[in-house]
Amino acid sequence: MSTFENFIQDELPLRQVVIKASGDPTTGSGVIAAIGTYYLDTNDNFKRYEKSGSGNTEWREVPTGASTGGISTQSVTFTDNSEISTIQVTGLSGTQTVDAFDTTSHNSCKYIINATTASSIFCSEVLVTANTTDAYMTQYGTLGTTNMLTLNASLSSDTLSLDVSTNESSVDVAILKFLLK
Repeated sequence: MSTFENFIQDELPLRQVVIKASGDPTTGSGVIAAIGTYYLDTNDNFKRYEKSGSGNTEWREVPTGASTGGISTQSVTFTDNSEISTIQVTGLSGTQTVDAFDTTSHNSCKYIINATTASSIFCSEVLVTANTTDAYMTQYGTLGTTNMLTLNASLSSDTLSLDVSTNESSVDVAILKFLLK
């Protein structure tokens, strides 16, 4: 091999490929690049993306030193099909089904529930699971206005549902959901 070929073989894998261009690479026709390439969007304060797949639009946001370290998303799915997601319900009154999942693909779920009104706050954890005929639920760690919400799990066919009831006129509910395989 020539000196140049040796240099390329030894040094190129150590260097990160970076593309500086304007626009979001996940939209439109995307950007052609090798997996692992970084893209800096010059239109958006050099927002950084990393090429994550073979398609032209398969880029994912990467936190930078100027960011808070997070990426905004509503859910994360893991390779075993487990999932972490968020649920928002605004202005809840009466009874409402806030979540449901298929028990043929997931065994159980843990919810962390936060509810607020203008003058009250509620927080609790709930575990739910089901066999072929019954839903099971346990609620624990309840804090704040403990009677603000009533929770109930039910099973219909292969769907486990979580219902929330309140006597308040308008409750904002935020739920962190851990769905397990």
